[in-house]
Amino acid sequence: MADKKDDSKGLANFINSLDPHSYDQTLLNDDWLNSQPKARLIDVIKVLAARQKAESTAKVKRTDIPVVTKEEPAIANKPKLVTTELVVPAAQRVLSEQPEAQWELFLIPKEEGHRPLQIKILDNFTVGRTKGGKATDLDLTPFGAAEKGVSGQHAAIQVAADGLYLVDLSSTNGTYYQNERVELGNPAKLTEGAVIAFGKLVFLVSKIKKMG
Repeated sequence: MADKKDDSKGLANFINSLDPHSYDQTLLNDDWLNSQPKARLIDVIKVLAARQKAESTAKVKRTDIPVVTKEEPAIANKPKLVTTELVVPAAQRVLSEQPEAQWELFLIPKEEGHRPLQIKILDNFTVGRTKGGKATDLDLTPFGAAEKGVSGQHAAIQVAADGLYLVDLSSTNGTYYQNERVELGNPAKLTEGAVIAFGKLVFLVSKIKKMG
């Protein structure tokens, strides 16, 4: 075992000692080749082949491979949400040609087929449906209010310095905030993401924005 290690070490030293730029010590020199033992030349060829393979493998590993990055696809600007824009209450809207809204409220109906409501709020306003010739500030008739149990003067939204409050106006089928009935005299403060209902007519409070 020790003899094989010595032979390998001696062979490696012999190959390393060869000058590749010297004609006298290359495989092109027949005289030099004939002077070497055949067994040694075979071993030399094996070692050189192994080295060539190792160098080729190393070159492949060192080859610069383009880095592929998973870039997020360019997202075009989202289309503007098509809404039905309203200004409430009606009385305040009539009094001024260019009224200044205090708050802006976005309501998204649960049922498909209806546009979200973008409500510019000037002051306190009522919510319900047209009934018996009597109107309300926010008329939910287009949303199937009658079939959903919405009263004529069903509820109100009151404006305060710290936000908007949902108030029930003794409605027949109740006003709900987050699945809890809004009791008389106990307004519920609206928050973004909350679900409100007038009878069975349900809306998502998408956005609340204080103006000015």
